[in-house]
Amino acid sequence: MFNQFGRLNVRLSREGRPTTGQVNVPPKRRLILASMALALCACSTVAVWGSMKLARMQNTPRIVEPASNLLPGNPLPASIRCASAFERRFECRTSEDGEVVYLTTDSSAQVILHTSITARHQTIGNVIAAWGAPSSIARFGNALYVYWGQRWVYLFTCRFEPASPIEFIGYGLAASSAAQQKQLPWRGFTDDGHYACADSLHYR
Repeated sequence: MFNQFGRLNVRLSREGRPTTGQVNVPPKRRLILASMALALCACSTVAVWGSMKLARMQNTPRIVEPASNLLPGNPLPASIRCASAFERRFECRTSEDGEVVYLTTDSSAQVILHTSITARHQTIGNVIAAWGAPSSIARFGNALYVYWGQRWVYLFTCRFEPASPIEFIGYGLAASSAAQQKQLPWRGFTDDGHYACADSLHYR
């Protein structure tokens, strides 16, 4: 009796049928199953990445920028009044989505030379995430100008890091000529230990 069952088991194995304790999956089906597993893994990864990106976008304040007709090189809109003059230039202001826009014009108050806008609730990290890596930086103690070509931000910080709040976003040449001359290539959030502020000057 045992020999008969043994011979039957061997014969079934040779015919390609599963023996006791074995599951024989055809190669084509194994390929399909592997492809499905990889697809599910990829979909899960994309879903997690998308959720994180969406949450980040929802938590990041929108960067308010001036209208294009208020950028340097454009004529000053007739509706904007200039309140003061200095060094043959006029200082004007208007507003954009709750932020104050400052405009500097030429001596005839016709052409905009410099534009800046307040940046409430913005950090240098948020701006870099939106605009990409800066091109250069200029520092005067705790005051910094960070540049993206002809676009820049100004901040005063006791510790230079992504969470450092910015005060202004500017367009065109920075108001400080010294800042233009002291630009250095962007090297990231390096802190050489000279940003420390006294308690009375700690703005953060």
